[in-house]
This record gives sequence, C-alpha cells and structure tokens, in this order.
Amino acid sequence: MKHLYLLLLSCMVISCTEMRTVTTLDDCDVVATKKNENLIVCKLDAVKQTIALPFSELFKEWGLVKLENTSKEIMVGPDQRIFISDNYILIWGEKNKDMLLFDKHGKFQRRFGQPGQGPGDIVGQLAHTQIDEANDAIYFSDFNPKRISKYQLSTGKHLGEYPIDIKGMGKFFLDIDKQLLTVACAGKLNDFKICTQKLNGEKVKTIQNNFDEAGWREVFLWNNDDDILYYNYELPREKDSLYHYDISSNKLIPYFSIDFGEKIPDHRYFVTNQYYIGTVNDKLEMSPGYTAYPEKWLFIDKHSLKGAYARLVLDRYGDLDVTEVSPCTMFGDYYATILMPDRLEELCRKALLENTDLPAESKEELQELLDNIGEDDNCFVLYGKIN
Repeated sequence: MKHLYLLLLSCMVISCTEMRTVTTLDDCDVVATKKNENLIVCKLDAVKQTIALPFSELFKEWGLVKLENTSKEIMVGPDQRIFISDNYILIWGEKNKDMLLFDKHGKFQRRFGQPGQGPGDIVGQLAHTQIDEANDAIYFSDFNPKRISKYQLSTGKHLGEYPIDIKGMGKFFLDIDKQLLTVACAGKLNDFKICTQKLNGEKVKTIQNNFDEAGWREVFLWNNDDDILYYNYELPREKDSLYHYDISSNKLIPYFSIDFGEKIPDHRYFVTNQYYIGTVNDKLEMSPGYTAYPEKWLFIDKHSLKGAYARLVLDRYGDLDVTEVSPCTMFGDYYATILMPDRLEELCRKALLENTDLPAESKEELQELLDNIGEDDNCFVLYGKIN
C-alpha cells in the first residue's frame, strides 16, 4: 500500500511541476466568466497556476482527529462517508452496515441502525444522513424508497419515520424549523427529481422528471447558509452544474460549472462564501484490477473569478500537504475526509524530510503527530468548518 501511495505522490508531483506556482489567488489569472445573471463557468484549460491554500484560511476551525479503536467492529476504512456536526462525527459506508457515531475528540459514542427490513433497519446501504443536535435527533435514508428514519442522538433509540415516495436511494435536507423535507432522487424510475414536502408526506413543491432524458445516476443535496444546493452527475461523465434550488419559484437554477472540453473527467462541485470549488479526478490504472483517483482541487474566487489548482496544507503541522488523500465530503458547514494511519505517517515523514527550514514549533507539532500514529490505529478524520 505504501508503494502505491508513493507512486501516486510522484505522479502528482510531476504534473504539478508543469503548472506555474504562485502565492495567492490574487496573483492568478481570471479563469471563469459570467454566462448570465446566475451562472459562472470556469474554462479548465485556462487554469495554469497552483497555490498552497492553508487550512487556517479556508476554515474557521479545523481538526485532525484519531478515531477510538476499541474493537474491530468500529474500525473505519478510507472509502467511508462522513457527516460532521458541531460536536459529532458520523461515519457509514459499505464496510460498516450501520452508522458509527464519534465525538469531535474521536471517542466512540454509539451505533445507529442495523441491517434488516424492519422499522429503523438499514435496507441495503445508507444514502444520506443528517444530525440535528438541537433536537437530539439523527435521520437517514437508504434503499427503502418509502421513508426517512429518525433516531434519538443521545441513546440510539429508533423514534419513527417520515414518509417519502421515491424509487431508489434519495438524498434529503430536513428543515425542522419550517417542518419541511426536501428530497432529491436519481434515475429514470422516478416521476420527480427534487421535491419539497411536509413531514406527513404531503408534497408542497415538485420538479418533474422531464428535463433530463438520460436519468441521473447520483445526486448530492445539501444546505449552505439557508440555501439549498443541488448537484448531479451521470456516468459516463457529462456536462453538468451545481444548482441552487429556489423553493419559492420551484426552480433549479444553474449556479457554477466547469467547461472541461471534450474529455470530461470524474469531478464534483462545491461552494463556500468565498470560493467556487471543483475537484478533478484523473483516472490512473495502477495495476490489473485496481484503479486510483488522485483528486486535484480547483478554487475560483467568487468576486474576481481568478482561479488556480490548490494544494491543501495543514499549516499547524508545517504545511503538511493533504491534497491527495481520500475523496472528501463537503456538506453544509463542513469539509471532511478520512486518512489511513500509514498514509498519514508517510505524509508526516515526507514533510519532516523535505521541509528542513520548518519553525521549531511546527516541527515539534509534526513530530508529535507522527509519534501518535500506531500500527493498529483506527483512521484519522480531517475536518474543517467552512468560512
């Protein structure tokens, strides 16, 4: 595994040396244009520069947390999905058939759900989750197309279900204050793509499945500063966009997109108060039967429309470069990704070896982190609360 990571590193270093490295986005070229009142489009071949973007500039707060390792049942893999709230880290995925809840210090709290077909059981696998700390609740959707399940956050007790009507896996955002549930779904089988409903299942607003004949294979839906954002993509990759869902007018409004040219790579879109963000994954065949996807990050300033590829660095740890770690999630207020212990150890050793002029304090923090990594450790979670 370490040899694989080293090979990935070398591939990325070679590709980055072909780009012009600058200090900040202020020094970069304009790479996007405003197509209309709402839509910003970045032209990928206009991006020629690379910057180092410290976590302290991108996030209000951030942390690198080692998850507790009390049993093999709560061990976490690199491909798990993450939901972060103010006090909790929730992890789920194919490795774990239920949800694992940790606090922000990495201490294991409890499990939610179990594989099965009964009330509150997880059918197939999870599609999406949401933590509601204010109301001591957690919600999830799965392969059961008829409901979103609710649990008590503090005890793990199943509290009931909200009815929905979709076919397949749905993503959702639950607004408790307004008592509204927004559901997005994928695939040709559904008669709508996005719907806002009351908690009893009564539909309030619906966008019908009539503007994309191909059908969407996957959707993302999340809330950002009271703004519901919606992103879709299809396999094979096609031209798409980040959308704003305007509930009042019941419209999906294109918000940000990237013009990749003829060859469209695997990609995702995000947005913060300051940046439009795109990730680009160039497929690399490492060995027969194994594929790796080093992820490149593209940041565009919302006001100047200047942009560059960015190396995400942990400035507390001597500018430790974490750009090439596992794919991240960015839902609502938080960015999060998982770091395998051996991968983090390798990054730390590389940073200590190459950054010979590190300040003593940074070097000490980096060495302390390295000393805190053990062979039998659970994974680390890197998170940041978005500015």
